[in-house]
Amino acid sequence: MEKNRYLAGIGRVATTIVHDLKNPLITILGFSRRILEGKGDANTAAQTITEAAQTMQKIVHDVLDFSKPIQLELKENDIRSVIKQASDFCKIKAEERGVVLTSDVPDNPLNIMIDSFQIQRALVNIISNAIEFSGKGQNVIITTKIKKRNLVIKIKDYGSGIDKETLENIFTSFYTKKSGGTGLGMSIAKKIIEGHKGKISVDSYPGRGTEATIELSYKRAV
Repeated sequence: MEKNRYLAGIGRVATTIVHDLKNPLITILGFSRRILEGKGDANTAAQTITEAAQTMQKIVHDVLDFSKPIQLELKENDIRSVIKQASDFCKIKAEERGVVLTSDVPDNPLNIMIDSFQIQRALVNIISNAIEFSGKGQNVIITTKIKKRNLVIKIKDYGSGIDKETLENIFTSFYTKKSGGTGLGMSIAKKIIEGHKGKISVDSYPGRGTEATIELSYKRAV
């Protein structure tokens, strides 16, 4: 029995690694291709590749101790920069699927105490999911606003929507109907958001798309 639990734990760790490494790996491959083809600014591409590789390195370190709760390192961060980094990681995937990824954030800084890496990780999972459920030419829009004492981030796609069963299980670990999916992306995102004492919800409208809403307590960093 103990051996079976041990093997099951190893399996969960391996699955988590594969899932979380997929997005930065796509970024590295995409920007490497751009450098080889002489497209865009090589220095910018190299910087993005470096950041994606660093993300992969940190993910590997994090999942080596899978059984422990996510450890948060809260620091003052401008959420706009975190959203931009998450969008940049998902840009190649969006372009390959013909999806238009845009963000609408305030002009002024939104400095709050968060673990920027973990929030970025959650956003990448949610944005990536939205892209996968979108068709060619459709939009995925990220918006940010302050509502009372909460910072609200919305990720909206205009795909076909999510069926009732999938919506009810969207935060259930290992639940997926996607070919090759692991069913971990949204559950990881939920764990990260709730670790920040925040909330996450998903609403889906048949034929009109899906909207994920993140609410974080907005306490201005001192």
